[in-house]
Amino acid sequence: RIKAEKEKLIKQGKLKKEKPLQPISENEIPYQLPEGWAWCRLGEIVLNSEAGKSFVCERYPAQFPEWGVIKVSAMSWDIFLEEENKTLLKSSELNLSHKINEGDYLISRANTDELIGKSVIVGKLKSNLLLSDKSIRMIFSELIDKYYVNLFNNSSIARVYYKKVASGTSDSMKNITREQMYQLPIPLPPLPEQKRIVEKVNQLMQHSNELEQQVQQSITHAQQLMQAVLREVFEGKEKQSKVLA
Repeated sequence: RIKAEKEKLIKQGKLKKEKPLQPISENEIPYQLPEGWAWCRLGEIVLNSEAGKSFVCERYPAQFPEWGVIKVSAMSWDIFLEEENKTLLKSSELNLSHKINEGDYLISRANTDELIGKSVIVGKLKSNLLLSDKSIRMIFSELIDKYYVNLFNNSSIARVYYKKVASGTSDSMKNITREQMYQLPIPLPPLPEQKRIVEKVNQLMQHSNELEQQVQQSITHAQQLMQAVLREVFEGKEKQSKVLA
């Protein structure tokens, strides 16, 4: 259905015809899938993608209504960090086709060995931001939940893949191409199952955050008790010293 959707858009002139991706080989499949799922390549479910460009910028973050260009650190930590940007020079030509919008799926093509290929979905925005030449925006078929793709793209399996295909002699900055991103094997369930997986992961993450908060509260309470005990011990010793004196 996705393939038919892409072919229709190509005939309408809304998409460019792309080079076919190689079928997934047996040695690329890490585990067997449930019935109704299928292994596919990321490029098979992407309708379109676009990169930003290299802008001349100031080093400090943009202050609204200034325009900022995102750094790779904006896409590195599972949530979109809009403050991780550099201010576009007022003399630079502004191309609104590079504007970042709420709900965009973004992926970095340059980063450290561990973070290369990390993706995020843009949440609420307060800033005017542009794609950089190290960021790519992907647009998926309506049969794809981008939050599901984001979960898998940031999984340990995808991390191993990107680390393997990345180029660069320095561990502090590796690079991957859009074509290499498109080659990523991804397990694809039907759309309702994608949504259920995302919902379940969100529930588990919320529960994990609540447990973490409880642990932190317990640590704080334990520290307060320790301070009270120490204060009582040393104040008691001080009083005892005065009595003996």
